[in-house]
Amino acid sequence: MISRNFDRFFKFSIGCVFFLFSTQTLVSQEIEFLDCEGEWADSQLCKEREEAFEFKARVDLILEDLPKLENPPWDTAQHKTALSDYEKAMDYYNDAYFGDATTVFESVLDSLLSLKSEFEESTAKTEELAFSLLEEDRYSEAIPHLQNLELWMPSSSRVLEGVTHARHGIELEKLVTRMEELIENHAYEDVEAELADFPAGYWQQRVSALRLSVSNFRNEQSFNALMSRGLEDLDASRWQSAHDSFEAALKLSPHSVVAKESLDQARAHITKTNLATLRETLSNQESAEQWEEMLQTLAAIEQWSASEETEASKLKVKHLLSTETQLTEAISKASVPMSKQVRSEIQALIASTEELDSHDRINLQRSRLKEEFDRNTKRVSITVISDSETNVMIRPGQALGKFSKMVLSVYPGSYDFIGRRKGYHETRESITIEPDSNEVEIRIVCDVRF
Repeated sequence: MISRNFDRFFKFSIGCVFFLFSTQTLVSQEIEFLDCEGEWADSQLCKEREEAFEFKARVDLILEDLPKLENPPWDTAQHKTALSDYEKAMDYYNDAYFGDATTVFESVLDSLLSLKSEFEESTAKTEELAFSLLEEDRYSEAIPHLQNLELWMPSSSRVLEGVTHARHGIELEKLVTRMEELIENHAYEDVEAELADFPAGYWQQRVSALRLSVSNFRNEQSFNALMSRGLEDLDASRWQSAHDSFEAALKLSPHSVVAKESLDQARAHITKTNLATLRETLSNQESAEQWEEMLQTLAAIEQWSASEETEASKLKVKHLLSTETQLTEAISKASVPMSKQVRSEIQALIASTEELDSHDRINLQRSRLKEEFDRNTKRVSITVISDSETNVMIRPGQALGKFSKMVLSVYPGSYDFIGRRKGYHETRESITIEPDSNEVEIRIVCDVRF
């Protein structure tokens, strides 16, 4: 019995020793025979190895992104510690201590991410500063920052162009200084020639000041030439030419008192000349009774010099035109037949326009109207013969009653004479009285019984 138990204990001990020996050997060989895609896939060891591998891969990617720099824009001590920790993590990883490796890899990852963020932030700030200095033409100050960027970002075409731009700007400074000296010596033409070939985008503020000096010089030359030409034209009474020269000079120098006063003088002469011409034209038009043209001339006069006299002249001409139109329209109304109201209106118009009869155009239309009106309102005598038994009526008009003979005085037009008598048929006679007709006789008698 004891012998059997001892045998069992011995065999169990040997098995444990063998198991421990086998596990240690497996770990030391980086678990070469561990199948993490097979039956060991869900084991704790495989899960730890997978997690460590993922952290290692992320760290490796960041290490590839961070450039190898002699003068990096980050905390070098922190970077050195991170690299040392990375080596320690790799030792754990290679010895299959995946849990420890993961812990160290995670710490290294945080440190490297911080360094990467610091690198990107420093690079962005340096780039912004460098190109801001370039914009301000501070090329010498920009060079050190651009050179650092050249080390940190060797593949950036913008940085390379910035370096070239800064160096060229430094080279051009001597030329800019020389042009400024030429300006002080009033050698504007020489500066203008140099500026024609000066490259764009360099020393913008100083070059802008140089261009302004040259422009002011040219403006002054042009101003003086225009003023001289204008004064010559003014002396020669060439008012419009003088006006144009002074106006152009004032545009070049808006605050010039001399140019403004000279321009006002030229304008005064032009106004005086044009008004004289227009008034002469107006006088000729008035004599010829060209009233429509007079209104246009008066409008032109108003543009040069508005006055109460001009406004009164406009009203007078408009009244003449209106009167002429009224007379012309009245002629067409003065026809047969003519109502009592129309006759009254025409009579009033003829009377009210008598004072304007001195104007030929008014006189012509008024005479035509008066002639037509008189002709069409001249009464004609009608002798009506009846039998003293017939009731006679005239239309338009009134009942005339019974009579044997009656003489009527009527206006030209068409009339109906109607006779009525009890027991007799009605009789009717129509008659048209033309203007200038002689005396007319008509017989109205009811003599046909029913």
